[in-house]
Amino acid sequence: VGVTVVIVVVVVVGIVVVGVVIILVSITTITAKGIIAAASYRRRLLVVLRFGSSSSSAGAGAAGLDFNGDRDAYAAAAPPPHEEEEEQQSSRQQEQLLPSTRPPNPLANASPFSRLFFTWPYPLLSLGMKRPLVEGDIPGIMDVDSSDANLQMWERLWEHELERSRSAHTAAADGADSRPTSGKRTGSRRRARKKRQQKPRPPSLHRAILVDFLRTTGPFVQPLMLCSSTAKLLQAVALGLLLDTFEPSSSVDGSDGSSNNGSNNEGYLWASVLVLCGGVILFEHHHVFFVTWRKGMQYRIAAIAAIYSKALRLKSTASLADAGGGGGKGDKGASASGGGRDRDGSRTATTTTSSGRIMNLVSNDVERFLLATLFVSYLFWAPVQSIAILVLGIHLIGPSFAAGYGLLIGILVPMQFYLSGKFATLRSKVARLTDARVTLLSQAISGVRVMKMSGWELQFEQRIADIRKREIAQIQRANRLKALNESLFFSSNVIVSLVVFCVHVATGGLLTPRTVYTTLTLINVLQIELTKHLSLAVMGVSECYVSLSRIQTYLEFPEIGQQHVSLDGGEVAEEEATAGTTEGIDSYSKGTKADEEGATTIRISVQGVTCYWNGNGSRRSNGDAGGDSDELVMDEKESTNNPLSILALGNINLELHAGELTCIIGVVGAGKSALLQMLCGELELASGTIERDYATLSYAAQDPWLIGGNVRENILMGEPYHKSRYDEVVEACCLLTDFAQLRNGDMTIVGDRGVQLSGGQRARIGLARALYRPSHVVLLDDPLSAVDARVGRIIFYEAILGLAVRRGKCVVLATHQHQFVGEQRCVLVAGGKIECVG
Repeated sequence: VGVTVVIVVVVVVGIVVVGVVIILVSITTITAKGIIAAASYRRRLLVVLRFGSSSSSAGAGAAGLDFNGDRDAYAAAAPPPHEEEEEQQSSRQQEQLLPSTRPPNPLANASPFSRLFFTWPYPLLSLGMKRPLVEGDIPGIMDVDSSDANLQMWERLWEHELERSRSAHTAAADGADSRPTSGKRTGSRRRARKKRQQKPRPPSLHRAILVDFLRTTGPFVQPLMLCSSTAKLLQAVALGLLLDTFEPSSSVDGSDGSSNNGSNNEGYLWASVLVLCGGVILFEHHHVFFVTWRKGMQYRIAAIAAIYSKALRLKSTASLADAGGGGGKGDKGASASGGGRDRDGSRTATTTTSSGRIMNLVSNDVERFLLATLFVSYLFWAPVQSIAILVLGIHLIGPSFAAGYGLLIGILVPMQFYLSGKFATLRSKVARLTDARVTLLSQAISGVRVMKMSGWELQFEQRIADIRKREIAQIQRANRLKALNESLFFSSNVIVSLVVFCVHVATGGLLTPRTVYTTLTLINVLQIELTKHLSLAVMGVSECYVSLSRIQTYLEFPEIGQQHVSLDGGEVAEEEATAGTTEGIDSYSKGTKADEEGATTIRISVQGVTCYWNGNGSRRSNGDAGGDSDELVMDEKESTNNPLSILALGNINLELHAGELTCIIGVVGAGKSALLQMLCGELELASGTIERDYATLSYAAQDPWLIGGNVRENILMGEPYHKSRYDEVVEACCLLTDFAQLRNGDMTIVGDRGVQLSGGQRARIGLARALYRPSHVVLLDDPLSAVDARVGRIIFYEAILGLAVRRGKCVVLATHQHQFVGEQRCVLVAGGKIECVG
């Protein structure tokens, strides 16, 4: 009866556990399908609202809107009242899909019970089962998971690592200089010691990430993994002891049969231990995976943000062939910036980047954090647990257990380590091929017009197909190795157990249920830890190591020189602080006192500046200037007579004042755009100084960059929406008639790089973006070239003069429309040099 009760209890508990797991899996699957259906429904709804059901609406945004009329004609072309109401209603319907505030994150205020049993996401899951989820149902993310917080965390780790490398290098150099020359050591030992001290210690992003991972997750994850490892071993022992209680010989220890009752009691004890160990393993697995996966997602988000943040600081014109900058071999700041390095810490000779490589970093390489953070802890716990299993197996079963253990450790595990190492090698090859393919494909897309006109479609298709074929070959090779790895995993348990049992019987041992099931359980745990968890850990860490090396190389690319900007007085700083508030909007509309009285304030002062397109200058801070200016001087080793130097600007001297329009004129290729790039800090200086006295700057490029959103999002570009200010800018830039012809007005999707818009529309949207942002300095690169004469006259007098110059802004306009520059200050540029100013 006691044995029957024990069996029934174990079976019932097992059925309950399996039932709960099945229910959880079913709920998760159904909810996932609901979320996918809701996302698909929302996309279809957005398409209907934005583009309508009419087949003719597809080309509505492609019509040219350079209307040949004056201001009255634009006013007469305003849409009828009923069309305005329809557009406003459509805009309101779309804005309802985007919630202003999201519900709070349920994990933030979850109780310990909810965190333990993962009940905090169930309200959202149950809501998804009742109806399709909309964006307003998705709760907001916690601060620790936000992109901003993780970017700050990443930058803090990287700066700390750079500082550690600089400190170690400085300490090694100081120690080498102060080392005594006399002593008992021989000269060779002294030289070897000194060489070790002087060996540079380059920064390591791998070390920074590993230290942060252990510091943040170690106090929670490592104790849980210790409990889980202990529970797995105890579970194997408890299973054997439970089966041992069923043996008739174990209950015949006396004539009165009293030991039978004690054996039954032990059965209840070991059955309880089995259930308790199973619960510990269950909770440890899910909680450890949740914490480590979440940490991996944080690293992924931080890496993407850091890559894009770095892209904004990269040199846009200078070559990246020498990523090490101008520092010498003994430069103390050498580790702060530079290209890739060899294993001995020296920089590589050449380092290149491209948009395809950057896209590959943010799409493929950052995904390697997830697998690595999940299994990196098994690099320590798998060997520890395998040693414990060996000791326990020899103690319980005998030396025969060591035979199977040796087979697993000596043959099967090394094979999987070899395969894991091959994964990393193939990952590097695949990454390089993917970089080349994405770069070539992006070049083909960006130059598709030239490609079509020249008839190069087949050539580009063949080149892309060849690279893709080589890439697929490497991927297939990696998949074959992964298949072999999986086959080893599923067959190793049977092979090792068979060897253990054969050796045990051959040495005169007896196979009992306790011996068989304990051996199978221990071998199963050993197999999972070594051939699964440890193999995934080695593969994930090796792939993550390669990805981190690629990301670190990218982060060490040279950046444009950071130029100091000083604010003139507290009034300008106060204006900057209130730029996003109602008071700041009023100051934008009416003009601030500082701008009205400071018409002669020098916003930018350029003295003797020379720039090269291939950027061969080195930046040096001008300490005598009080930190308000940067002086960039030519390296002594680099001569200005270098035939490889391409001059962009030569000996530029210019002062730009607040409340003044400066027109840059000259023939095509004279250096007008280069002058604007130098003023906004995108063109590296080889010599000279620039003093700046403003808080914010707006720049409208000759070829405006548009995001794949609607027109309003491209004009606002992250700024808060204020209707009066927005309407004023849109009207001055002659965009009202454009909105009337577009299907959804300013809520029309512009397409990839503004493909749905004409050149004039893109230029005016870029101009409106620069004027909408409250800036002290506005740089305009020929926005009048893409519009006709009358539209250009309205833009010049209403937008440039009315919204910028007359409100105290410092405006620099590069243009070929000489009919507008008669009363303005002009700068004639020829051959990259200023010919005259007047």
